[in-house]
Amino acid sequence: MLAARIIDAGRRNPIKHLAIVIVSFWVAFADIKSAPSTVQFHHLYTAMRSAVLLTIVVATLAAATNPIIARQSSVTLPFAKVVNVTGTPNILKIDQARIKALKQGTYPAPKNATQGAPPISIPATNQGIIYSASVGVGSPATYYDLIVDTGSSNTWAGANPDKPYVVTSSSVDTGLGIIIAYGSGWVIGEEYNDTVTIGPLVIHNQGTGAEELSGGFSGPGEDGILGLGPVDLTSGTITGVASDQVPTVVDNAYAQGLIPARSIAISFEPTNTTPIANGEVSFGSVDPTRYISEITYTPVTSTSPASRYWGIDETISYNGQIILSTTAGIVDSGTTLLYLASDAYSRYQNATGATLDETTGWLTVTEEQYNNLADLVFTIGGTQFSLTPNAQIWPRALNTAVGLDANQIYLVAQDVGSPTGSGLDFVDGQVFLERFYSVFDTANTRVGFADTYSSAKVEASPERAQPTVLSSTNSMLNLAEGRALCFMLVLADLAGAQNAGTSRWGQAVALVEDTLFIHGGHTDPYNSYSYTSAPVNNDLFSLSLSSAFSLSSPPWSNISGCSGCSAAQGPTVAWHTLTPFNTSSLLLFGGDAGPNSPPPVPDNPDSAVLLSNVSSSTPVWTSEAQSWANEPIRRIYHTASSAGGKVYMVGGQKDDGSGIAFSDHYVFDPAIPSFSSLPSANAPPDITGHQAIVTSDGRLLVFGGYSPSQKTLIPFTTGWSLDTTQASLSWTSVSISSSTVPSSRRGFAATLVDGGKVVIHGGADADMQTTYDDGWVLDTSQSPMSWSSVSVLAQLGPRRDHSAVGLGSLVLFGFGEEVCLPL
Repeated sequence: MLAARIIDAGRRNPIKHLAIVIVSFWVAFADIKSAPSTVQFHHLYTAMRSAVLLTIVVATLAAATNPIIARQSSVTLPFAKVVNVTGTPNILKIDQARIKALKQGTYPAPKNATQGAPPISIPATNQGIIYSASVGVGSPATYYDLIVDTGSSNTWAGANPDKPYVVTSSSVDTGLGIIIAYGSGWVIGEEYNDTVTIGPLVIHNQGTGAEELSGGFSGPGEDGILGLGPVDLTSGTITGVASDQVPTVVDNAYAQGLIPARSIAISFEPTNTTPIANGEVSFGSVDPTRYISEITYTPVTSTSPASRYWGIDETISYNGQIILSTTAGIVDSGTTLLYLASDAYSRYQNATGATLDETTGWLTVTEEQYNNLADLVFTIGGTQFSLTPNAQIWPRALNTAVGLDANQIYLVAQDVGSPTGSGLDFVDGQVFLERFYSVFDTANTRVGFADTYSSAKVEASPERAQPTVLSSTNSMLNLAEGRALCFMLVLADLAGAQNAGTSRWGQAVALVEDTLFIHGGHTDPYNSYSYTSAPVNNDLFSLSLSSAFSLSSPPWSNISGCSGCSAAQGPTVAWHTLTPFNTSSLLLFGGDAGPNSPPPVPDNPDSAVLLSNVSSSTPVWTSEAQSWANEPIRRIYHTASSAGGKVYMVGGQKDDGSGIAFSDHYVFDPAIPSFSSLPSANAPPDITGHQAIVTSDGRLLVFGGYSPSQKTLIPFTTGWSLDTTQASLSWTSVSISSSTVPSSRRGFAATLVDGGKVVIHGGADADMQTTYDDGWVLDTSQSPMSWSSVSVLAQLGPRRDHSAVGLGSLVLFGFGEEVCLPL
């Protein structure tokens, strides 16, 4: 597991800080204040490589009894968070009505119930914030957006008048009716045995209600309910029935051999925008890419009424003090907020200093109180699960959506309405479930929890100021598809880690399958040199990303360049490139040898070096002869990108101190081998300190940097594209929106993440006297392409000549010079 600390040793002096920063681009959560403390890197890496909404999962879990194992493939169903607004919504009233119903039990069907009128005493209220999934009913299937509900167990559809229940050839009318109340809504209808389709999962003869009358289900995503609670909750919901229960979709899927275990697992992602696809339900197994710690299981409580639901026993403490002793409550996806017994709620309010807003009924805190919040810790099954300060507040971007003041900070904890001892002393609602992975194991009558990327945080070093509290409006980025970016920062001081050597800048970085390689660069552990006069090294480090490791001691391997190594030594250079063209070979090109090495002849074409056999501990360096493969002359600050087994090299600066940049660009084909000039028409000008990114469709995008001939930085509204998939290559101009644009810069880090997004950070001005700390994302899927600011990346601090490596949905930022030093 990755035990991370924010460490910025030596910040009081100019340093070249060695760090890795993991930035996760998952669906966003509210106000980012903390970052993960325990992250299993293998899980992160696996998640990046399988970013699909609907997947087939096969997993084996070790368990004490009846383990969740793979009998066939499990099914993962995506769902979306929706805020339904009718007039001025009141989440508290909706939640409180639901909790009241939960305490009393699901509304029973009277012995003499008819379907002629709704139960008058049951209020009808818009469902507020719900999680909705697309589920098919019938054959052929009609797809309905059903509320994902772990607090009830019946499945029914047809609440939307525009999408009524469609009777098909698979629909068998049982002649029975349903009457169910949910506190904030109710339904009356006809009970069918029908075919229910959940992704590729087709469940036959599933008891399914066809709505005829209902209240409280009128918004988007409220066509009905997918009941995922214990089967006992179906008792009393069917009129005139001989059998007392209706098997749930999980029961039937397992009985029909469709899923490997009688269980579900739920993954939510915190978000500050809706509607948004930010979660999934896995049927029959767990998805290891969604959690980062071991799963802790706890039995369903024996205390009533919590025992009827997914009820558990837990202890809650704040700032080291117990505010709710071990007692029973429930975990419920249908409840929005976190509810505590009245006495625990009062203790929490006193401990935080929060003030009750009489108008809304919510607890509010000032910015200063928010900064001083401690973790709210839930002890479940002997394991502590912490809601960080950020997780304890309502997303400020959603304040107005639920009738709150846009400028206030609201806590998500609320009063359950009764003192400790009621048998239902807490409800861990959506705000809790969004931070942890949860498993609902029917077969073993237990509930499991694990940390996720959204629940983890980083312990801050006293030598670094705490990150600025960022509001959700300036720390989130809304993407074109309605998603948002969430950034989890993990900084680790690698200078003292195993075989990590010293910190550096101007290094070359390459990712080959699941191994990260870092080579060369300037080093200055004692801050004794200027930017250009610091020693250069030929270290080659590798770091496997295929298994878990601790960020406090990542298992770097110095496979070349170290004293006493038996492996061949690579060149001693900085500001060069190292680019893979297959899974075992890379091209090193260019670079400055530094002040302690014989200066190369700037006009000589002699800087190409091949690195092969990188999968072993003894890589092979091959320094090619001058003019090998028609190589161009040596250069620095250029880019080299891999696409289709070839390496595309753009621009760069002459290594003679003249500042002259190159306008000739090349492609290296290792199959020949040969360097060939790229077309000059419409090509980038003489350019240095820029970036070049290859998109998933094979386009080479060039942007940023400095043009010495024009004596100006290239604006980020200007870009060039080369389609590397075409037999005849040609440059075209890229259309980029000018509405919001980063300031022009050179020496910045950039990489590609999922969804065609290019992430950049840092860099310097034209004279390299000012270093930037801001981050941006370029959405290449839009036309024109558009930039969006990502304020949270400023937490990395000002940095230039650093590296960014994209891994699906994650980015690793590493190394670099943190402040500008004399040139």
